[in-house]
Amino acid sequence: MINEIGWCGAVAPPKVGDRTQIVVEADQVADTDVTVLIQGESGVGKEIVARRLHERSSRSAAPFVKVNCAALPDKLLESELFGYEQGAFTGALGRKIGKFEVADGGTLFLDEIGEMTPALQAKLLHVLQDHSFARLGGNREVRVDVRVLCATHRPLEDMVQAGSFREDLFYRLNVVNIVVPPLRERPADLPLLIETFLNRYSAQYEKPRPEISPELRRALERYSFPGNVRELENFLRRLVVLQDEKFILRELGAAARSRAAMGVVGGKAAIGISDTASSKSVASVGPAPIPWTVESFRFNFPRAGI
Repeated sequence: MINEIGWCGAVAPPKVGDRTQIVVEADQVADTDVTVLIQGESGVGKEIVARRLHERSSRSAAPFVKVNCAALPDKLLESELFGYEQGAFTGALGRKIGKFEVADGGTLFLDEIGEMTPALQAKLLHVLQDHSFARLGGNREVRVDVRVLCATHRPLEDMVQAGSFREDLFYRLNVVNIVVPPLRERPADLPLLIETFLNRYSAQYEKPRPEISPELRRALERYSFPGNVRELENFLRRLVVLQDEKFILRELGAAARSRAAMGVVGGKAAIGISDTASSKSVASVGPAPIPWTVESFRFNFPRAGI
């Protein structure tokens, strides 16, 4: 029964070139307090990796707090992270603690860190360096003990070169870099993902578990999944709800034809765009990324956003 994020099976002694070495490296990262930058396209499972790092750490009994930096305007994001004092702005009728304080003793996961404005980046850098901050409208320093994990689908290295992301913050975040590859680059993960989603949604909707025909399996294997694991999940959810394999086959065919007509390869336009968020220069600007496969994890899909 899959009820937590954990490794599949026992961990064997490390082997060079074998995925057990990846397991060992990731476990070594999990139980430290270093910041980790998780990169990859939208929908590949970056939050799953972040939750895994938290749950295998000494902070696992403390809160895991997620903040989506792309979901809030700059000012709201600042108050969400750092909180505010009564009277800090119109409508601030009382003190509110921010996510850094909520996560004290645990882990703060900053999703889509590349969307953060330079001014807020500077404040985040201060917290990472000094482990303290002041709430909006306040003067008292608040000290926190928080491990910060960050994720992005954007190429932060290019943003540093363009001046839209602070270089000092990038190096502060990029102590360890984990790149989650797109689903099209890890076809061996498809069978486990298919089984997981079919079992999950059959139980959730109290529907018979559909059997995947050879024709549908071939169609899934051929499809590039520009939306990655999230897109696969949606196809299989509809399959469970509708109990109509031919409908899913038509959807897959229509999606493939549409992307071919637009000149799309995988999740990117075919002209001039790199496939992987950190394909250019991760090795040149920071530590070597740790490879990742779905086989290394057990999933908690209801809690971990894909």
